[in-house]
Formats: sequence, structure tokens, C-alpha cells
Amino acid sequence: DHTAFLDGCLDRGILVAVTLDYPEDLDLADEAAKATWSAVAVDMVRRYKSHPAILLWGFGNEKNFHADTDEKRRLHLGYMQEVTALMHREEEPSGFWHPVCTPLMDNYLTEYFALEIIFPGAVDTWCLNIYRGTSFGSALFTAYPSTLPL
Repeated sequence: DHTAFLDGCLDRGILVAVTLDYPEDLDLADEAAKATWSAVAVDMVRRYKSHPAILLWGFGNEKNFHADTDEKRRLHLGYMQEVTALMHREEEPSGFWHPVCTPLMDNYLTEYFALEIIFPGAVDTWCLNIYRGTSFGSALFTAYPSTLPL
């Protein structure tokens, strides 16, 4: 139970991006394996959706590291589309809504952003882990055009 942590964050004015990672070797073609982790995500939302410290939900972490083919990227975004819908469906009756993202590293981002139109609702915003030294670099937000917030 992470309620005490969330309470402590709220007391300090900190909003939390709650991220649930799933195994690196999860076979995204295996419906049963995906369903297991989707259920874990929905349970997390069910448990914490009403906590005022929640800013957004993250599902996965840097799963684009090995997404070196179009097929892998499409499998990933297809899974995100399913999970994001389930997470929002869990929140809907309560009146709460938090954006969902999948934190991506600075790898194949152009290819991911090109697929966002094919996978609407896969993410509500892009969460990026950028490793470029002491700054994002002056061209970060122009190098990766997207219709979604970054």
C-alpha cells in the first residue's frame, strides 16, 4: 500500500506520475500474458485513482529500447492502446481521469511519433526519458513533432 507515500507527497505539494513496469521479455503476441499485466495496471488505477497526488499513469518503462522494427513498435503501441482504454474505463464511473503514458527513452522516437495517428488513444501524452547531458538540446521539441503533449 503506497497511500502513506502519496499522502506525504501531497503534503509537500508534489504530484506523482505513478508508473507500473512490466517484464522486459513480455511476449506482446501472448494474449494471456498481456491480460495478466493489464489486470495489474487496472488494479493500480482502482486502488489509487481518487488520490489527489496522482498526476498521471505510466505503463512500462523504456520499452522502445529494443523496438528496432516496425512490428515491435506496433505491438507495443497496440498493447498500450488496450491498456490505456482499460485504465480509463476503470476511472470513468468515479469521475476521475488521469492521462496515461508509456515512458520512452531517446530511441526510435521519430518512428513512434509517426505511428501515433495509427494508434489513437494508445497514450494521452508522451513521457520521455532523455539522456543528452546537461540539457535537452535546443532541437528536442522540433525534432520530434507530435500532436500529443510531450
